[in-house]
Amino acid sequence: MKEKVMPFLIGGLTGVFAVLLSIFLFASNIMVLEDESPWGYDEAVKIVREKSAELKWSVPAVHELHKSMEKAGYQVQPAAVIEICRPDYAAEILQADKSRNVTSLMPCRIALYKTSDGKTVVSRMNTGLMSRLFGGKVTEVMAKATADSEQIISALLKK
Repeated sequence: MKEKVMPFLIGGLTGVFAVLLSIFLFASNIMVLEDESPWGYDEAVKIVREKSAELKWSVPAVHELHKSMEKAGYQVQPAAVIEICRPDYAAEILQADKSRNVTSLMPCRIALYKTSDGKTVVSRMNTGLMSRLFGGKVTEVMAKATADSEQIISALLKK
């Protein structure tokens, strides 16, 4: 009996270890999406504002992280976190207690940063993937928000 159980246990533990190792190695590539933009940093920030307005999204805040770092005595390449919000989508989530657990993900965010070699990169959470984890209204609303966000980002990817 022991001879039959040991290979099963070893195989199961090896499988669990392989899955955990894969998650550790590839999670950042799956959960955070990045693309290079042909636009300069300042122009890219402007495009996000304009395209957001076109799609009926507001821009409640633009956090220019490099300016915050400068005030603290550090010099870093330009980097911004741009908050975008669509109140009708937010209201759908905030109306029910059971969907309010994703409030920490609101508003949606698009990050832009300039690399040391002068490239502009757009970064965002993979909300399309994340939305599938929640189900119900959250999945439905996050799918719409993701589609809109990707339309905003697509404006950053071509000249």
